[in-house]
Amino acid sequence: MTNTGRARRLPLTAAQSGLWYAQQMDPGNPVYAIAEYLELDGPLDVAILGAALRQAVLETESLHLRFGEEDGEPWQEVRRPEDWWPTVVDLTSEPDPAEAARRWMRDDLARAQDVLGETLFAEVIFRLGAEHHFVYQRVHHLLLDGYGAMLVLGRVTEIHDALAAGTEPGPSPFGSLSRLLEEEADYREDGTEEADHRFWSERMADAPDAVGLAGAPVRMPTSLYRVTDDLPARPPRGSRPPRAPSAPACPPRSSRPPPSTSTASPAPGTSSWACRSPPAARRTPVRSRPRSPTSFRCGSGSDPTSRCPHSCGRWPWRRGWRCGTSATGARTCVAVRTSAAA
Repeated sequence: MTNTGRARRLPLTAAQSGLWYAQQMDPGNPVYAIAEYLELDGPLDVAILGAALRQAVLETESLHLRFGEEDGEPWQEVRRPEDWWPTVVDLTSEPDPAEAARRWMRDDLARAQDVLGETLFAEVIFRLGAEHHFVYQRVHHLLLDGYGAMLVLGRVTEIHDALAAGTEPGPSPFGSLSRLLEEEADYREDGTEEADHRFWSERMADAPDAVGLAGAPVRMPTSLYRVTDDLPARPPRGSRPPRAPSAPACPPRSSRPPPSTSTASPAPGTSSWACRSPPAARRTPVRSRPRSPTSFRCGSGSDPTSRCPHSCGRWPWRRGWRCGTSATGARTCVAVRTSAAA
């Protein structure tokens, strides 16, 4: 049940606006949803996991956003439900429970979501066997980006571990959407956005054009092509090659980023910078965007034998990095702190 009390209407973030109009131009396209699932092998208390999901979801403002339009301008408001629980699907009687769960998830992702509807996310626990479970999260991109989704999953883990240990979870670390919008407005109005635009225009003036296997797409795709592979087991600690030297604490003055960025050093092997906007953006699960074009090229400055243990998989990786998507759409690892692995 949703709390129907009057909520304050808010503007969309810059990143949300682009997605809003893209979805309006192609309302039947399901590609604007993001999803992942975790495979859990071993003993699991489903009641505790469900309680952890419930608390994390209720703490996350962006999962309770509702959208509308007035005089051609989109708006959003937070309508928190009075209560919420994840869906539990028992597939233990299926001939192949894991494949049945994957089929369920594929079918769910193939359905376009009505952005003017009530709920734009799903959290599902699939029971596949006595000690085998999938945990599925699907959310419209208007609510969360990949970084925000990982913040939510990290909070689920934190709450679950506390409940399993019989202790109280700590307070929610999440920031508010209102504060994020205030910081975005300050960024636009105090001249910083214009300064950043000049900086990055000069910085990227000689950058090569993005390349791909085809020309410019005529329209957004309606589905994604997925290829899955298993990473090799990590070698024993004593047999690993030495790590490459860390990036310098401060780069030459000529390669420093504009004042609005907040990282301490560039990614090894490149002079580009990682940045997820102001403090509120780094701790608020919501669809946001970085202030710099994170077009990383992992190269000779990294240990080529060290692969990302998270979803990126195929790039050189260092402890403290997380996976992300660059401005050009390429998967990469960026040196920012997050509460969960992407």
